[in-house]
Formats: sequence, structure tokens, C-alpha cells
Amino acid sequence: MRTILALALTLIGIQYVAASPKSIWEELPSMPEGRSGMIAFLTTDSEPAYYGGSSWNETGKRIHASGYALRNGQWQPLDSLPKPIAYAAVASENGLLYAAGGTDGIDLHPTILAMSDRQRPLVEIIPSQARVYAGAAFVDGVFYQIGGSTNLSPLVPSDAVSKFEQGSWNDVGQIPEGPLINPAVCLWKGRILVIGGGRPSPEGLENSDAIFSFDPKEQAWTKRAKFPAPARGAVAVLISDHGVLIVSGYPDPPVFSPQIQLFDPEKNNFVSLASLPIGLMLPAVVTSGKWIYVFGGEDAPKHRSNRVYRTALSRLMESHSE
Repeated sequence: MRTILALALTLIGIQYVAASPKSIWEELPSMPEGRSGMIAFLTTDSEPAYYGGSSWNETGKRIHASGYALRNGQWQPLDSLPKPIAYAAVASENGLLYAAGGTDGIDLHPTILAMSDRQRPLVEIIPSQARVYAGAAFVDGVFYQIGGSTNLSPLVPSDAVSKFEQGSWNDVGQIPEGPLINPAVCLWKGRILVIGGGRPSPEGLENSDAIFSFDPKEQAWTKRAKFPAPARGAVAVLISDHGVLIVSGYPDPPVFSPQIQLFDPEKNNFVSLASLPIGLMLPAVVTSGKWIYVFGGEDAPKHRSNRVYRTALSRLMESHSE
């Protein structure tokens, strides 16, 4: 029927444009400026919020200490961090958030920034291993850091898996296929999933499609299904009783992906869900249990997005069948 309609309209000189499916994503008020590599979290009132991150304008890249929360329909400022920070390894558990390492744009941070109530930053308290672009996860109160670079420029990717426990760091493993930066990392039933990332190559960085799970108790790795497209800079978020959402990423320079995949670690397979309106790398992604919010991130080389999207998690989970 659509083909007949298109032909008829063409014969009388009218161009036919097929209607596209309505996006399930609602656009919310824009951030004050585009940023990427932020410390993203929910406030105690379940408001999406962030600290730090990097922006980009005609003068180049800038690293920030300021923070904002989306409150009453507006992005309102929070008390600033002690120092600018971007691209830290971030994980949270039971209201405690750690941001390890990262950079101020000149050097790497040698500490962990802790926030105990998801709203008021505490001072930097613990020596870290000074990495940037690493992944992180909490497992039963123990903080793990995966990969990352030990130098800002040029990058020196690491294959180390380290844990912070009782005031000290210890290396507990190595990533099976070598050094890795910007992997998507998430906890699933006591195991750490490490998805994609960038590996050193003669051309600079080569994207990985590997997925591994790490068992902290056994300090052992298991290889899982391949990610549908090799990518770095995606974000992984646990969705209880469903699996792990893998949001956006940088699959093929200079392309930024709008894709959202649901990975079921039990079935070891993927389902594609409703794509974002734009492609992004390293956006902020937070979920309140009812809503999922995606904001900021790189949307083009040397450019940051200030756009903010949300959708109901229930609708997103059903979107593969639409």
C-alpha cells in the first residue's frame, strides 16, 4: 500500500516521505553546557545530577569542578568539587559513590573522591593508582578498578584489575586480552562484566568486541558472547531481573552510536532496544528504577552534547518488540 501511495504521489509531483516511528525518548531541559566524562548520579530525591566532566569550545578542552542537578525542571548548581575532574573510574553501592583517578586536564588524580549521600562531595581521602579512562565496580563493599591509562598523553593503557579494601590497593588480576581503556563495566550477580573498550594498536586504539566476566572470589575470567559491534566509550547499567543495558559508544571513528543493547548474561545474548535520538560516546546514564536518563557525552569529535533524554524503563524494555 505504501509503495502504491508513493508512486501515485510521485506521478503528480509530490514527494512521499514515510512517517518514522515515534521515539520513546522524551527530551528534557538542556544542561548548562555540553560535557562528557562526568561523575553522574541520582540525588536523594531521585534527580539526575553530575559533577565535573570535560567541555569543548574554540579555546579547546576544559575540565570542570562544578556540578548540577535537574530540579523542578531546571539544572540547578551544586556545591563544587574540591578540584576539576573528568574521566574517573566511577562506581556506587548502597549510597556510597567512589570516583577514582581521572584527570584535571594537566595531571592524573592520585586519589579517590568519595560521596556518602550522593549529593555532598567529601574530600579526597584515599591514594589511588592514578588512572584515567578506567572502568569500576563495587562488589560487596570492595571497590575494583579495571584497565585505564597510567598516563594522560600519550595514553599508556593498563591490563591491571585492582581492588581497594581496608585502606590499601592490591592487583588481583589481568584483563585476558591485554590493556584496555574506556570499557563498559557493570556488576552482575557478584561478577564484574567488562564489555568492549579500546586496545593499543599500531594505529593508536583498536576497538574490542570482547565481553568477559570476572569472578572476584576465584580471581578467574570467563569469556562471554561478543558485543555486536566493537566499541569503546559505551556505558553499562545494571537493570535488575533483566540484564545489563549497554548504551551508545564509539564503534567506528568518526561515528558515535545511538544504539542501546540489552545483554542477558544468563542467556548470553543481546536484544536491540529503542535507539537514542543522537549518537554519543561516554554519556551520563542513571536510572531511578522507573526512569532512565541519558545526558551529555561526546556527539562529534571535539564536541560535547548538552541534550538530556529520559524514558520509562518499562517502555524501553518493551521497545524491542515495537
